[in-house]
Amino acid sequence: MVPRLTGMTRDKAEERLTTAGLQLGEVRQVFSPKAPGTVLSQSRRVGASLLAGTTVVLVVAKAYPQVPGVVGRLKAAAVERLKDAGFKVSVTTESRTSGKDGVVLRQSPSGTARAKPGSSITIVVSSVIRPVAPPQNCTPGYDPCLTPASDYDCAGGSGDGPKYTGFVRVTGYDPYDLDADGDGVACE
Repeated sequence: MVPRLTGMTRDKAEERLTTAGLQLGEVRQVFSPKAPGTVLSQSRRVGASLLAGTTVVLVVAKAYPQVPGVVGRLKAAAVERLKDAGFKVSVTTESRTSGKDGVVLRQSPSGTARAKPGSSITIVVSSVIRPVAPPQNCTPGYDPCLTPASDYDCAGGSGDGPKYTGFVRVTGYDPYDLDADGDGVACE
């Protein structure tokens, strides 16, 4: 009679087969979350009567592959490495103001974790945005830029210049006193 072998280790299943007068046939391995070597299925029905020496094929678990660690690599190299290892890749970006652009900051699952082949690995890639310094020939505190002058007045107003401007936002200190009502908008 064919014994129940599923759930056993391969070695234990082989012992049971020998005791029952049967032989172990081919052993196929498939990726599984079960412990490596665990019998997942058998080719002969439990309780079936077979001639002595008949072979029984087993399917046993093998561990999921390790996820390659790609933190610190450039995006293209990281994606290629993960795909070569049999995984799909999902890429998101994270804005930074410093560091190197296009570098993998983190991944999930992490490198050395085990994951089912074909599953998706998420990587977060840096997108470095360098702050833009205002041009050197601008008076700080105004948008758009006002080139430095001894004084500015609103165009069409009663001021005597020497420079005139139209609508301008006050983004900081207002050295030319263009924003009379203090609402952040000058020459309105």
